Order: sequence, then C-alpha cells, then structure tokens
Amino acid sequence: MDIETQLRAGLADRAADIDTPPPGLLGDVLAGHRRSQRRRLAGLTVGAVALVAVVAVPVVVGGGPVAGVADGPAATTSAGVEASYVPWDVAPRGSLAGDVEYLQALVERPWSSLPEFAGPPVETRHVVYAGEVDGGVHALVIGWQDGGWQGLWLAGPAGSAVAELAATGDAGSFNPDLAFQYTGSMLLLMAHPGDTIEVSARQDITADGSILPAPYLPVADATGVAIVDGEGLGTAGIRVLRDGVVVLDTTLRGGQETREGTAEQLDLSAALAEAAGEPEEDMVRLMVQGVLNEIGVSAADVTVAVRWGGPIGNRNLAATAAVVTVGLPSGATVLLGAVGSEQQAGDTWVSIVGCGRAILPAGTDVAGLLVAMRCDLTSLRDGASLGSQVVVVPPAGAEAVQLTGDSGVIDVRELSGPAHVAAAPDGLTGAAALDADGRVLAEAPLLGSSALQLTD
Repeated sequence: MDIETQLRAGLADRAADIDTPPPGLLGDVLAGHRRSQRRRLAGLTVGAVALVAVVAVPVVVGGGPVAGVADGPAATTSAGVEASYVPWDVAPRGSLAGDVEYLQALVERPWSSLPEFAGPPVETRHVVYAGEVDGGVHALVIGWQDGGWQGLWLAGPAGSAVAELAATGDAGSFNPDLAFQYTGSMLLLMAHPGDTIEVSARQDITADGSILPAPYLPVADATGVAIVDGEGLGTAGIRVLRDGVVVLDTTLRGGQETREGTAEQLDLSAALAEAAGEPEEDMVRLMVQGVLNEIGVSAADVTVAVRWGGPIGNRNLAATAAVVTVGLPSGATVLLGAVGSEQQAGDTWVSIVGCGRAILPAGTDVAGLLVAMRCDLTSLRDGASLGSQVVVVPPAGAEAVQLTGDSGVIDVRELSGPAHVAAAPDGLTGAAALDADGRVLAEAPLLGSSALQLTD
C-alpha cells in the first residue's frame, strides 16, 4: 500500500470515528523481486517543516456566487439531485480561488470519461481548494452523491488549464473538513476555517529504546489550510482541533527513502563478511530499507551488522532467513529477523516477511545475545501454511541449544553450525545456549514484534 492510499484511508475513514490503525508490519513493506526489481515505498522523509499560507477568496459573479462554490443554491429535488443535499458553506481556498472562470470549469469538468462514473450532479458540486503550490496546480472538487460527499483531487503542472488536470486517484467518500493532498514533497491539509492543525514532524527512538514524538506545532492559517513540506517529515503525527476538541489524531507512518541515502547505497561488504552462515545481500538490504522507511531515517545515519543468515526451508518450501541489527543515531539498536522465499508460478514470486524484531537500548552487547525466532512459511500461491521453523542464533562459545516451553525444557540439540534450525515444536516459548558443560550462557524468549512507532 503506498503512502497516499494509506493517508487517504487514515484521514478519511477516521474523520468521524477515530480508531487505532495497525502498526506497520515488516512483511507489508518488504516485497519484490530480490534481484531484478525492488519495491519502492512511498512516504514522508526527514527535514524541517515549512508552512505556506493559503488565503481564501470569496468568489462572486454578477451579484451572486458561482454555481458550485460556497453559498451556492439551496437544496433541490431537481433531476439527479438528492433531497438530502445541503450546499457546502465554505468559500473556495487557494491561490486560484479568485479565478471565476477556472472555478466554473472545475465544477463542470466530468469526473470520468465513462458516463456511469461522470461524478455527482453538477448542481451539487463545490470547489473546496484550487491553487498553485509545489510547482503545480492542485484542486479539490466535491459533490453530493449517495447521501454524502464525494471528492476528487486533480493536479497538473503549473499553469495547467482545467482540461489539462488529471485525477490523482479515484473519487471517494470523505469529509471535506478533513481533506488532504500529498505529492511526495508537499502535504496539503485542509480542515474547517478556525480549526487548529498541529503537526509533529517525526518520532525518534531514544537511547533507552523509548519512542518519543517531536512537539506538536500549529501549522494552519486562519482558513484552516496548511501546506507542510513533505521533505520535512519522518514518522509524523497530525492533530486537528475544533473548538478545542480533537477531531482527528493520526500518525503518518513510514516513508520513502530519504534524499541522504537508501539501503541500496550502503556498503555491506564488511557486515556480510563478518556474518555467520551465508546471508543473502539483497535480502539484508530489503530488511534494512524496511526499518529506514518505517522510522524515517537515512541510511547515512545508521550502522548495519548481520548476525547470521542461511537456508531454513523445509520439504514444503525453500526459504532463507537472516538476523540483522540496525544501529540508530541515538545509540539504540533495532534487532530483526526475517524469512524470504520464492516460488515459480509463471514469473518468480519472492516474499520476505518478518520473524520478529526488538528495540535494544544503547550499550546492549548485541554480539552476546541469543536470538530465538519462529519463522512461518506460507505459500505465495494460496496463502496456505507450509509449517514453521525455529531459528536460534547463539553467542560465541555455545555447544548446544535448549528449546523451552511453558512446561519446561522441550528439546536439547548439539550445534552443528552457527545456528540451530529445525521445525518449530508446539508450545515453544524460548531458547537457551549451553556451553560444553551444559551451563547456560544466554537465554531469551522468542523474538517478539516490537513497534517502531507510537500507536495512536
């Protein structure tokens, strides 16, 4: 799911009833062919927040408003117009709000070349926003249909005529009081005039492993519009307050690769050379990029180490796993494991999903940790379960691995390599590393799934 679709769902669907969105999952962001095509993840990047004011200009023609803008005709039961329709009562906003002909053309413009998708009745349409910003023209037109507002965002290069604008996505139901547009370098937020829009530019994982948001700062002008520099946002928070009451509180998760660097540009030669087993470089890069995207940091600001990598497949599926650490600017470390598999079904399909992750505070002896994780294998064709494998990566000096469950020791196996890989037994909860005398060197529960961002 790209970030525009995610934002559209997050801001629109939650306008009336704010729910907690699911945290980002590594499996959602790490997919694509590992050798020929890597999936680029759209989102928001790191920098400073900038605000550009947009002034609302009432539009009047011949002593009356232009059809389809604020203060338009009253509700009517004429052909095609629902009796429930009530005109939008907010004047158009944006630098083109004073161009009467432009607004009229926006109102009359078909929403689709297909008659059945031509959009709401023209009599119900209103221009919410029309302006030149971020090197282009952006416009939002709404109309009443099926008992509620439908909206269509249009965009084009600077100076575009209405006919030259293209829809940036499908028309959909939403609350015009909480509308947005995202271009990759600009986030346009619109609330109701008088509302307060606040943005927390990013979240940071601190040295002790805590996740703290940057302070929320007001960004809207008096008309309820804010234009925020998208390059200035990491994992950002957005709040809208109306008469002092929060009507929207959401988090913009994940991001595209920052300008300063991506995992593709990392020199992993030393990390791979020092790793135990046989990790696959492309898989490691995808794992690291998933962390960068989710947290919103640059590859230039992290350090990467590879604890282990190698095959973990069973008779049902060939698969490869890796255990990677990503050191953050604060000194904290993200520890993560993932499994990758590919199946031939016409084209080669590759799936990389997380086996678990944790945030380790600064000063943790990562090399001395025991890492135990369960990796689920799934068919790419039909989603069927193909079993689960346990992977235990012990610290140096271990001679055996002990698997544990709620009732105690499940199994003890001598190590024949740098990691223990086997079918995951029922009831497995953790593992321990034993030395030659059977003493416990290190132990740990199965790697969990720590969130790298705050939930709402």
